[in-house]
Amino acid sequence: MSDKPFDMPPDVMNGFDDRRGGWLVNRLMEDLSITRDEAAGIVGNLAGESGIQAINEKVPMIPGSRGGFGWAQWTGPRRRAFEAFAFSNGLDITADETNYRFLLRELDKEEHRALLGVIATTSLAEATRQFMVLFERPGDPEGTLPSRIAFAKRAYKASLEQPQAAPQQPVVIDPPQKQPDLKSPSVAGHKPIATEW
Repeated sequence: MSDKPFDMPPDVMNGFDDRRGGWLVNRLMEDLSITRDEAAGIVGNLAGESGIQAINEKVPMIPGSRGGFGWAQWTGPRRRAFEAFAFSNGLDITADETNYRFLLRELDKEEHRALLGVIATTSLAEATRQFMVLFERPGDPEGTLPSRIAFAKRAYKASLEQPQAAPQQPVVIDPPQKQPDLKSPSVAGHKPIATEW
């Protein structure tokens, strides 16, 4: 996790908040060195599970269980691991930063194959599906995929509207002797790349 302060917008809605989703896409891109499509695929799944809220599953899918909890609706052994992680680090299990830290920990350790699966994709829809199948493993994967992709698209769009830190410019000690020809097609004629889902 980066050393930057965890300044995710507060949860002020009852459901998915695009600002929070966009912030999370940008933070995952930075912390995991992944693309915007890949990060949006992860966020779309978290939104599909919980709206990116630390909530308890209302009607547990597994009868007699406590249900899923947190952003990813961690269930069974994964829920117990999440609770142990929070307790051992003195963290509030309902805090966004706790959920984020545990997500990164899982993606670095037990669930690393899910991250590798997402990185191997070439589109937002593929990234969303891979994360759903490899990380979330819902009971009805194909039935929930369209809403997860819709959340991923919203998060992607919102991430473009978030303030970004200015990229660091390299220090030039000896500037080039010749300035680039601004009429050259390689400089002036570039076109922005269109985003495809």
